[in-house]
Amino acid sequence: MFNMPGYNILGLAGYSGSGKTTLLEKLIPLLVNYGLRVAVIKHTHHDFDIDQPGKDSYRQRQAGAGQVMITSTRRCVLMQELRDQAEPTLQECCARLAPCDLVLVEGYKQADIPKLEVHRSATLHPYLYTIDPRIIAIVTDQQITLQLPLPVLDINAPQAVAEFIINHYALTDSDSSLKVIQGGKSEKLLAGHPDKATKTVQVVRLGAEDEANTVALIKWNRNETA
Repeated sequence: MFNMPGYNILGLAGYSGSGKTTLLEKLIPLLVNYGLRVAVIKHTHHDFDIDQPGKDSYRQRQAGAGQVMITSTRRCVLMQELRDQAEPTLQECCARLAPCDLVLVEGYKQADIPKLEVHRSATLHPYLYTIDPRIIAIVTDQQITLQLPLPVLDINAPQAVAEFIINHYALTDSDSSLKVIQGGKSEKLLAGHPDKATKTVQVVRLGAEDEANTVALIKWNRNETA
């Protein structure tokens, strides 16, 4: 299984038209609202260009610059012309990201990472989980009556999907610790980020009654100082 220390990586797998991008658009603000730093890597088989003809950066690339960086007080973008170079691997792409809590990946269908299968009945495509053991749950609009070996989530309930993601990585992250304390508060040490102090957070929903094994969905108090 693909592994990048300090990063939680989750792919979205599905045929074209299944709604992967739409689901991502709904998931990202929900995850960010829980205080997570979210990054997205999108792979495409099509030729693309985010630049605009006539702009300085476009002209500089046309003149032969291999890399052009545009930066301002709000954002920065690095554009690299691969030309005869090999396409960067998913691991190389992750290595270029700033530290974050969750990397959502769209388009690397064969990547050796945990994935959610996004499925819409209208596409008439078969499920992918039968041929991809890395799929950890199915997100679909189809009413499933058969017993499946994986969790099935409603594609029209993005909050439930976001909660599944948070619970999944809280349960599998051995460096995370979460304990319930009095007053409806909880403390959690952010795994993989030793620079961050333990913060007091609000417990939104408990996933178990036994405090020793409680899994909680959390929401950071953004006004609290570290």
